[in-house]
Amino acid sequence: MGDPELPMWSTQASSMTVSHPSSIYSPASVTVTVTGTSGPLSGARVCLQKGDWQTGEVYMVGTTNSSGQATFNVSPATIGEMSVTVWARDYNSYRGTIQVLGFGIEETEGTTGAFAMGSPNPSPAFSSAAIEFTMGSAGRASLTVFDMAGRIVTSLLDTELARGGHSLVWNLESASGSRVPAGIYTIRFEAPGFATSRNLVVLR
Repeated sequence: MGDPELPMWSTQASSMTVSHPSSIYSPASVTVTVTGTSGPLSGARVCLQKGDWQTGEVYMVGTTNSSGQATFNVSPATIGEMSVTVWARDYNSYRGTIQVLGFGIEETEGTTGAFAMGSPNPSPAFSSAAIEFTMGSAGRASLTVFDMAGRIVTSLLDTELARGGHSLVWNLESASGSRVPAGIYTIRFEAPGFATSRNLVVLR
């Protein structure tokens, strides 16, 4: 008999136009805008999903308003692709993706100063890249490299550090000691009460 809530075609299906960010940093507010043949499309169903729909990081479903928009507040836990699916009565469904590039690009104040992370230098990098960061207060710090699929490539640092500026050089090798392939990598800096990420382009 079918699900009575699923949209059905009553005429020949038309194509909708869907716009949304191509990439985000987590957490983020994501607005999906849907336009039909006569303008903003109200009542379209929009689904954002990252991981399994039952146990994944993101699974949210909403309906577009009179302006053809649906807004979601999402907090993916890993980098990688988040799918966007839109369907509406008498329209072909839409499937797209949003790339989660990193986490919390922001600076925050520690109890004795500011935590911060600079952009890796150089980028693009061919043989190595320097990473500078500041500890607002003494504590444990970690620097972890992820690939675009959200997999850990290597851990650059995980130790107690004093307050102040620090730097290190990544030789563009994975945890196994092999050179990483060309691509975009995310370096995540975590310290007490603070986390941020920066991207690095690696060329060969």
